[in-house]
Amino acid sequence: MDYSWIFLIAGGLGLLFIVLYVCHLLFNTERSKSSIVVLNSDQEGYIGTDTSVLGLCGKRGTAITDLRPGGKVDIDGKRLDAVSNGPFIAKGTDIVVIEASASQAVVEKA
Repeated sequence: MDYSWIFLIAGGLGLLFIVLYVCHLLFNTERSKSSIVVLNSDQEGYIGTDTSVLGLCGKRGTAITDLRPGGKVDIDGKRLDAVSNGPFIAKGTDIVVIEASASQAVVEKA
């Protein structure tokens, strides 16, 4: 009996399986969709830093921790990260904000 037709069909099915699998890997739409982020027009962008510091230039407060040069200050009842403009500032010292950037205030002794 001649079984060569069985090998021919098995080989054809194997080749078809390989082609389909490669196409699935190359054109997988679920993987492609997961890497795309779309914002609707009614959504606002996300800002990852605390911008409440930006309007504090000229405000006065108190050093909650020693600033050497970084530490915490209290300005208008808010605890904020701050750095001194150079010299050490002891805890409890009155301070004034001389510069404000994205997430911290630059302060000096008042």
